[in-house]
Amino acid sequence: MKNLHLQKKTLWLLGGLFAAGFLTGILGVNLWGKEDISQAGILSTYYISQYKYLQIDSGALFFFLLFRRVKWLVLLWALGYTAVGLPAALIYGAWMGLSAGIVMTVAVMKMGLSGLLFCLGAMLPQNLIYLPVILIFLYFVCQKGREKYQKGKLVTGLQWDNDYTAAAGICLLLFVLGILTESYVNPWVLRQLLNIF
Repeated sequence: MKNLHLQKKTLWLLGGLFAAGFLTGILGVNLWGKEDISQAGILSTYYISQYKYLQIDSGALFFFLLFRRVKWLVLLWALGYTAVGLPAALIYGAWMGLSAGIVMTVAVMKMGLSGLLFCLGAMLPQNLIYLPVILIFLYFVCQKGREKYQKGKLVTGLQWDNDYTAAAGICLLLFVLGILTESYVNPWVLRQLLNIF
């Protein structure tokens, strides 16, 4: 029963850090980033109009995203074997929230409701896979990293863990499914959405 309570606590902590990061991103942009946002050109009506006519090489996009995203998951998995794993997973969860908060706020400030719809379209359907997989993956990294702290003492030494590695491998495979979805399905979703603008 104590283990179940600890598992729920870890999941709530990760979700809370994501939400705190998200709110920090929103507040940060509103308080300190307004001048920089007006000069940024990436999320603008012109950018969106050009995206409508962009021909995306889904295969190249897949390999680009695979390298950019999976390397961080592999690093987090490896850190899970160390005392750094627990704080690294928690920081990563907060960073994801912060990034999402900044991007969505910039989009809304620059384009209003259209910017919000564009962001939501840019996140679907891959985030229906990414978010639960990352949450579960970070949970496993937290649990593994927590093993390094027993009764207030730091436990040293590495010991291979088949269950941890198998869980991370399954999460990684599901994450690759998310990358496939982002590479091949999301461009179509965005084009359909941009036809509304």
